[in-house]
Amino acid sequence: MSTDDIDCGDENPQLCGNDIAALITQTQRRVWKALKRLHDYDSSFEAGREYLLNHSSSKVRLIIMYVDLVGSTNMSMTLPVDKLVTIIRAFSNEVTTVIQSHGGYVLKYVGDAVIAFFPSSSNRIADHEFS
Repeated sequence: MSTDDIDCGDENPQLCGNDIAALITQTQRRVWKALKRLHDYDSSFEAGREYLLNHSSSKVRLIIMYVDLVGSTNMSMTLPVDKLVTIIRAFSNEVTTVIQSHGGYVLKYVGDAVIAFFPSSSNRIADHEFS
């Protein structure tokens, strides 16, 4: 996919393309850094646990997200284990960064998948959907 494939609507399409290109470049840099660090990334669940504990006596609207690495089964049959682990960790690191940047919390890592939740107050879509 290139930035030309994205519909930016009628609003300044050049600006939209530049923003998307910058976002892609930033993401690529983060993934390369994660790959170089190998197994060193923050996988703390403390913030999510604290949020859930603080709201355990109340009804809270959450959006649950499950995301996994497409093609990981095929990769597990063709790549050496150390390379597969590095790819899964880089993927998990990147997904965690995106989740946290949108006000979400990682609940758990399951193999090549990440399970997360977003409080409705941090997500305009949820506020709109439930009002």
